[in-house]
Amino acid sequence: MKYLSSILFFYLIFSSCQSELNIEIPRKPSKLVLKSYFSPDSIWSAKITSSSFILDDDDNQLIKNAKVSLFENMTLIDNLFYNEEKELYQSDFLIPETGKKYLIEIEAPGYNRVQSDKSSIPKAININKIILDTTNIIKIGDILYNKMNVEFKDPEEEPNYYMIQIMINTEYTCNFPIVDPSNSQIIGDTTITTTLYNSNILIENISPDNYNDKFWGYRSKIFISDNDFNGRTYNIDIIFYNNFISKPDNCNTNYLRFTVVLNSISKEIFQYETTAELQRNNRDNPFSEPVQVYSNIIGGLGIFGGYSSDTMMIKIK
Repeated sequence: MKYLSSILFFYLIFSSCQSELNIEIPRKPSKLVLKSYFSPDSIWSAKITSSSFILDDDDNQLIKNAKVSLFENMTLIDNLFYNEEKELYQSDFLIPETGKKYLIEIEAPGYNRVQSDKSSIPKAININKIILDTTNIIKIGDILYNKMNVEFKDPEEEPNYYMIQIMINTEYTCNFPIVDPSNSQIIGDTTITTTLYNSNILIENISPDNYNDKFWGYRSKIFISDNDFNGRTYNIDIIFYNNFISKPDNCNTNYLRFTVVLNSISKEIFQYETTAELQRNNRDNPFSEPVQVYSNIIGGLGIFGGYSSDTMMIKIK
């Protein structure tokens, strides 16, 4: 009886300590969100959405009724219109120019007016050469890789930031059997020529001494600054999955075309992209430090920055 009384006592104590704690997270007013990367190769464009509440499941809502004003050195030069098909605000014909400073101002009903910091387009940096090694297979764990080397000369007069992209275009000719559906017998074959285009390959930066030395590399892009090679010729080794150059069964490869794009990006784009990638990497880890994604939009969120590009291709038949 004494034993049962003790159990009952502890049960009452611990059960009485359990309670639900309801925490109400205050909902802050939604802000305008801008993303606009501009270059001398295309007309002005900008995507404008609204920020979402942390507990909302919906994506950011598109803003279609904004007044979008574009300034060059504080002088109004254009008002962008909304393109319903592309879901972007665009200029009719105006193209950004390298070296000039621009800012953008947005007004929309129900939101505070926002304005970007000034940004400009850095001058393009040429690719000196690219070397593709398709014969030497690198094995890291159970995964097979190939290697490519990209070389360019970094100017020394100012800090520079880069985004390197790789795209693969492959054409195959494949022979497939023609089967008689009545008896499942092969009665001939057919030849199909198809082109596969992939701009979303996985790449990693590697050093000769350490294949695990990762840069800001994800999907089809690598982001680097010239802190360690300012004013020097720089060689970057890039590895990518071997299956992007392996041919399917019953197929012959007509050609492989590798396109390397060296984007010279503004510091604003570099800061935004690298902090956004840190946040993506940490969002499923409850014990990681919170990451504040860089923004240069005053009164709102997002990024406004310029870039210029140089492109080089290798075609293998």
